[in-house]
Amino acid sequence: MQINRLTAVLPETIHSPQYHAPRMQTNNKTPPKSPIELREIGQWWGTDPKKKKQIQIDLVGTPIAGRNYLIGSCNYQNEKVGMEELDLIRDYASVFRPGCHFHYYIFSKGGFTESLLQAQARGVVRLVTLTDLYS
Repeated sequence: MQINRLTAVLPETIHSPQYHAPRMQTNNKTPPKSPIELREIGQWWGTDPKKKKQIQIDLVGTPIAGRNYLIGSCNYQNEKVGMEELDLIRDYASVFRPGCHFHYYIFSKGGFTESLLQAQARGVVRLVTLTDLYS
């Protein structure tokens, strides 16, 4: 199992005192803070021992302390992302660190289905569109 630092610019939506991405928003809005203080942001890949297959998590924020992690998925496609994506990253998170607590983020170019928007309203996931990043 390995965590790689991302070399691409990450959105400020997940910034912390230890990581400051270059400002991408031009409307002077203050983006929301990360729910945890992050030590490192990167991606992760490993093997699911039950399914015996390789998995990759696009975005992993590791905590400075504790067992709360930030887990994210990035989708650059025109179609709306649905609950299947949330189910997938939940499954991957349980392989990454069993027994930990996760804050889920899904980034999408094409937007989100109504069921995923409802999950966000319940506080299950944080959804971020390109418009959120660049407006």
